[in-house]
Amino acid sequence: MRHDIIVIGGSAGALDSVRKIVASLPPSLPASIFIVIHISPHTESELPSLFNHVSQLRASQPRDNETFEKSHIYIAPPDLHMMLEKGRIRVLRGPKENMARPAIDVLFRSAAQVYGQKVIGVILSGTLDDGAAGLRAVQMMGGTTVVQDPVEALHSGMPLAALNAVNADHCLQSTDIGKLLMKLVNNHKKATVKNASGDLETENESSKFNMAVIEKQEKPGRPSVFSCPDCKGVLWEIQDGVLVRYRCRTGHGYSPQSLAAAELEKIDEALWTALTALEESAALSQKICQQAAAHNQAWLASHFEQKSKDSQAKAQMLRKILIEENTLEPVAKRKRSSLKNKTRKSAAARTGVGAD
Repeated sequence: MRHDIIVIGGSAGALDSVRKIVASLPPSLPASIFIVIHISPHTESELPSLFNHVSQLRASQPRDNETFEKSHIYIAPPDLHMMLEKGRIRVLRGPKENMARPAIDVLFRSAAQVYGQKVIGVILSGTLDDGAAGLRAVQMMGGTTVVQDPVEALHSGMPLAALNAVNADHCLQSTDIGKLLMKLVNNHKKATVKNASGDLETENESSKFNMAVIEKQEKPGRPSVFSCPDCKGVLWEIQDGVLVRYRCRTGHGYSPQSLAAAELEKIDEALWTALTALEESAALSQKICQQAAAHNQAWLASHFEQKSKDSQAKAQMLRKILIEENTLEPVAKRKRSSLKNKTRKSAAARTGVGAD
């Protein structure tokens, strides 16, 4: 059996690492490469053109149901999940996972279910933890797991999350990953059969927006106390070894980190919406006050003058909260950087990489 399915996932800071990897691979590589990088959903991707300039392998964005070939790089299009089925690629606008579409977990999970031990999963630089659950699925199905050294990664969040999720087979710098992939692809090993779990199949079908699966009353996991930031439905909590994931009835998926990030975004939006409403209320009350005064309606003018002042005072409180959040952001970044350095040292001690 040959490792001939390579799935690579990255986000912020991963582009340079991917370029180094694909540039080092030979044109006759006997494997297919599938890449998900978080990019804006509103612009056309230039990644195929970029990789075609540096790699001897042909790179392209696949069409839905396209059959795939060896010695080829397939890159997920903007705002579409890329999934693998037997011998073909699905490109679908399924529910977002970890606030992303395309999502790394979706690609890795589908590859693990269909190709098991033939899969090599690679996690590169990025924030938060998309890909950690997918890499765990690759390992559980007998595939090989590779993580970029978090000390080298421009953003260590995703590599560290992956290392916390799996006992990675390899943790190394991006300049060495290409050579490792060539070695793994050419290393034959005896195949053993591993059956995919029901939860793995169910989550893959949810990502495809399979309504027959989504509408089933039985869901993986158990109901949680949290609601989906996207659709407000109940989130079901799925315990997967050391990992916890959340999925709603319509298929949106979250890790704890991405769920927390989504909730913070909602809070920020709510604060700005409230500030706008209070400022508009103050302005409208002031206008009514002036009109009442012009018609000698003293009581009405006094009432709306006080209402305007109350709205202005509340708005000022919200402005103070929002300003303090912006002022505290550099402090929060320094705290996160300190925590990241401590976590890097812990990962280095555990993996033996980057201990210097």
